[in-house]
Amino acid sequence: MGLVRNRINKIIGGILGVAVAAAMVFVAVDPGSVPEKQGTTAPVEETVPVTAPLPGDVPVASAPPGSVLLSFVGDCTLASDLGEVKEPNLLWMAQNKPHEYFFEGVYDVLSKDDLTFANCENVFTDRYLSKRPKSGTAFWFTSPASNADILKLGSVEVAGVANNHTYDYREDGLLDTVSALEAQGIVAGQDCVPVYVQAKDMTIGVVFCTMWSSGQRTAIENALTNMQDNCDYSIVYFHGGSEGRHYPDNYVIDVCRGLANSGLCDLIVGSHSHVLQPMEVVNNVPIAYSLGNFCFGGNAHPENMTAIMQVVLTETDGGITTETSFVPCYVHTGSRNNYQPALMTDSADKAEVMALLTAKVEKRAEEPKASSSTAPTEPTAATQPSTQVPVVTDPVATDPPQPETTLSDLPVQDQVTEENDDGYNYW
Repeated sequence: MGLVRNRINKIIGGILGVAVAAAMVFVAVDPGSVPEKQGTTAPVEETVPVTAPLPGDVPVASAPPGSVLLSFVGDCTLASDLGEVKEPNLLWMAQNKPHEYFFEGVYDVLSKDDLTFANCENVFTDRYLSKRPKSGTAFWFTSPASNADILKLGSVEVAGVANNHTYDYREDGLLDTVSALEAQGIVAGQDCVPVYVQAKDMTIGVVFCTMWSSGQRTAIENALTNMQDNCDYSIVYFHGGSEGRHYPDNYVIDVCRGLANSGLCDLIVGSHSHVLQPMEVVNNVPIAYSLGNFCFGGNAHPENMTAIMQVVLTETDGGITTETSFVPCYVHTGSRNNYQPALMTDSADKAEVMALLTAKVEKRAEEPKASSSTAPTEPTAATQPSTQVPVVTDPVATDPPQPETTLSDLPVQDQVTEENDDGYNYW
């Protein structure tokens, strides 16, 4: 197909159709149905109701002939601190189980799409490398290069390496990680370096990036601008915000809404919080603020809920339509982490996931730091009066601009940390 870069005809305006069937949310953006809004000065918010999740098996999205089906999962840490092998941590499991084990509970979903995207949050290397200095209680996640095949065997084709553990073992560790992924045929996306993947006749461009401050928006937009003429569809997959919160930071909301309103991207997906955060639609751009953990070797008792985000792209006369859906999953099955995400079967658990994903996104006057003693308030199916996918049609950007941040400024212990009962935290 020819490149579709006309934003006016692509996915602007549009009718937002939202429906849920057995714990799936569909946000269908229909290009060209109504003219683009221009000259609006006051923020306008709309909400589209979503029916409650229904009990039963979780259905998997399917793409009509000619459409493209994409899947997105959250943080994958296929490693342990300092590469320690100790029963029953992930590296011990990798030595004692076939590598198909880790994704076998979700393989039937991920293997049926055209492309699966993940955040790779560890270093793959077979060398003894010097660690990046960190202060306080910190962790350096590393794994043998051969373990990169866990992603390949799990049907992951694209992995981002733009996160706070990318440089655990400095630049050599990053380069070894990229080499290990590429040796498995996996496309590795570095910070603000556009990557391109082909799905059927559609060229998809992706900018993986860190997002530690609003000052990084410029670098992200520059990467997206450089990508525009080379792809049909543009995605931002970011890593940023605070850990342990079921809502995005104010600056993350501002950056993501600003990117959506820039007309430079079609989809935004987030990670780093290690818990699920809600989704909203801004200027017809779906924003999933965090997909939480997925196959996560960082600790023994991570929050046990996540989701696979699935996106169906369909070419029309006016551009490309975007349909998004979520498949609720467990991070592990059993009393502790067995590093094996699986599809949710319990209707109450699905409802809790859907309540988190469809909670209203709003900026907060105060953002208390999350800690093991002050857990963030969690909306649940019981406490949520109704579930909605918010649609914001105009930018909201009230925080003053901050200096641009580079990779060398990666936060270490000045960011929020949250220990669990194993004494691990995510840094």
